Amino acid sequence: MKIHYFLPDLDNPFWKEVEEGVKQEGAVRNHWVKSYSAMDSSANQLDQMKMVQSENPDAILVSPVEVERISNLCREIMEKGIPIVAIDQHMVGCVHASVTSGNLTGGINAAKYIGDHLGPGSDIVHVKAPQGYENAALRRKSFINECKRLNLQIVKVIEGGCDRVTSRKMIEQLMDEKIRFQAVFAENDVMALGVVDAVKHRNPDPRPLIVGYDGIPEARQNILNKQMDATVAQHPVEMGKRAVETLNKIKMGLNYDDAVSVSTKLLTYDLLK
Repeated sequence: MKIHYFLPDLDNPFWKEVEEGVKQEGAVRNHWVKSYSAMDSSANQLDQMKMVQSENPDAILVSPVEVERISNLCREIMEKGIPIVAIDQHMVGCVHASVTSGNLTGGINAAKYIGDHLGPGSDIVHVKAPQGYENAALRRKSFINECKRLNLQIVKVIEGGCDRVTSRKMIEQLMDEKIRFQAVFAENDVMALGVVDAVKHRNPDPRPLIVGYDGIPEARQNILNKQMDATVAQHPVEMGKRAVETLNKIKMGLNYDDAVSVSTKLLTYDLLK
């Protein structure tokens, strides 16, 4: 089976790990895999999918940059009888199945970690991903709700652009404006690492608690170096593998789950050392 995988950006370590899982499981099953990086552009991703869809591929995996942008095309692909599975975002009615991580639980655990370490009334900066990322929206919703329950104060919400440079600049700007905060939660580790860079550069005392999301290797190392405090680890390699397993079942006419959830885990220094 020839599998075409459309993903947001291969410069992002998370997507590299998802791709690795797809390739590993594809190799085990003797499937051919080709990946397409959209460079974080929903327009690029749509064009890439249109090009491949016209060739009647065997199977498609997609991690949307923006769900709404590709939904109609995904429906066309389904109607042609081509198996299509979404990875990391839950899509309804336009794919056969979705493989996601436990984003709601992850957001709750991030807030609980901050609450346990700083207590009620603590001031938090929330670095969010751009609109259109349903997975980030889920962790955002549960994080905000848990902060309210624990009486944690989100004093500033900034958009980190899903990149390291932007989040660093935004945090440095907050420091320049003398905004008071004791913790930062970033909706992915790339943005959290931008926060780490800003803190290293400005060296505030005390250092704010920094919590990220994804569990990428550089974030783990920064936790071990005590420059970051925690990350909610997804299991991207496993997500890629489960997506290929699901495609295989669809292609063979076997029973399959249309919603597969891969659990998350909060990683801290004590767990990683």
